[in-house]
Amino acid sequence: MTEFKELISYRDAFKTTRILALTVIVLCIGLTGFIYYQSIEKEKQMLNNIWIKTQDGSMFSAERVGVMTKEDRVIEYKHHVKWFYNMWYTLNKDNQENNINAALNLIEKKPGEELLDYYISQNVFQKISQTGRSFISKLKGEPEIHISTNGIIGRVYGTIDFYDEQRQVYRKQHLDVEFALNDVIGIEGRSNINPHAVKIASWNVINDKEVKNNE
Repeated sequence: MTEFKELISYRDAFKTTRILALTVIVLCIGLTGFIYYQSIEKEKQMLNNIWIKTQDGSMFSAERVGVMTKEDRVIEYKHHVKWFYNMWYTLNKDNQENNINAALNLIEKKPGEELLDYYISQNVFQKISQTGRSFISKLKGEPEIHISTNGIIGRVYGTIDFYDEQRQVYRKQHLDVEFALNDVIGIEGRSNINPHAVKIASWNVINDKEVKNNE
């Protein structure tokens, strides 16, 4: 009788241990699932709050298009244009390769190739590398953006200072541009190389005259 009671107690203890073990396993699975869910939600939140650093060093948060107003999107269009303008027209022997490669990610293939071909035909990269000369762009105010049924167009105004080997300005010229933009946020989405999800569709210089002393 005693052995029977001990067997029952043993079975009860084993059953209890098994239940506890299963409970622990279930809790561990649940905890793992919860942690995974939280990590996914955190990643989504990070994607929804992209911080973009522009060429001039300013920072702004780019909300996803689903919660953005038209005005917010226009601000991104302007930042995109300023970013391209400053990178494409600010070159020296140390930054020219990085700036050109980064800028080409912000513009459609055909207009990008046209701008690059112009630099190559003028031996811009070779001259910069061999002489140590450089040029720096300066924007004059915010880009103009106009949105209509025909698309997104605008203008941007600025100047370029050309520096010699002694870092002295030897020429200054206007650089005013008309442009068109493609909004690709619904096609390509945001990325590290194109955080605004915008592509420049056309880029036409309308004024590159030399700046006179009285201007």
